[in-house]
Amino acid sequence: MTEQQPLGEFLLGVVAAVCRVDPLSIDRRTSLLDIHMDSLTFVSILTQTEAVYGVAFSASDTVDFFGANEIGDLIDAVQRTITRKREIVDESAGNTACTHSRS
Repeated sequence: MTEQQPLGEFLLGVVAAVCRVDPLSIDRRTSLLDIHMDSLTFVSILTQTEAVYGVAFSASDTVDFFGANEIGDLIDAVQRTITRKREIVDESAGNTACTHSRS
């Protein structure tokens, strides 16, 4: 699994593997309770996502993810968080470039 793979596909695959369900039996509308997701499987999914997508989720990010009821909710929350974190990094890099160009 690589970052080239869309996040939704990646997370569906990881959820299926970690929860030991047939990947064809789940989709964005699948309830996390129906696939018996617990906190340990949840952390495993997030850890794999961090490794592949090069992000570090904070405790507050994780609390937001725990609000997900369906796989699609989790995908959307993770996507928003990754996008937000990358925007912060890009903005920070832009500010550094501006500072260096004034020297």
